[in-house]
Amino acid sequence: MNMIRKVTGPEAVELLDQAARKMEPRLARTFRDGMERLRDRINADKVARLIEQRRIDEILRLLDFRATQEAMEDFRATVSAAVLAGARVAAAAQPPVRGVGGEEVRFVFNATNPRVARYAEQISSTRIREVSNNVRDVTRGIVRAGIVAGDNPRTTAIQVRENIGLTARQERAVANYRRSLE
Repeated sequence: MNMIRKVTGPEAVELLDQAARKMEPRLARTFRDGMERLRDRINADKVARLIEQRRIDEILRLLDFRATQEAMEDFRATVSAAVLAGARVAAAAQPPVRGVGGEEVRFVFNATNPRVARYAEQISSTRIREVSNNVRDVTRGIVRAGIVAGDNPRTTAIQVRENIGLTARQERAVANYRRSLE
């Protein structure tokens, strides 16, 4: 009986880490591009009018999950490619196994593997949902802070647009820096 020696521990981690490092620039680029597409959907004049009318929910609808999902389609495809690359690395890391007849058996993953496809879809949907929720939270915070401070709605609308893609923590750091400069 042939035993399959699975690659585990540091060796497996290193192989997967190498695959991740190769995909990282592409993931970062498609993420930035998606955020830029989402920013492009925001008309500062329209957002300023909505702020003046205190219609915050309508501003948030401009940035809902569907809008984020559409803007992030390339990112979704890149995440799927990264998951598939990781699965291929894991399969390639397995040493050849001899079948009953002595033939070499290799492990293979491809895009048609339904489990890999479901996993990739789950990961990308989760990340896009997190981005969407974050964009909405940051936007809500900027608009509320602008209203409370009595800022010009146009200025607040521009800040909304400029801060799409930042986390709440990053947005607070930008706001604090802006205040210290003023």
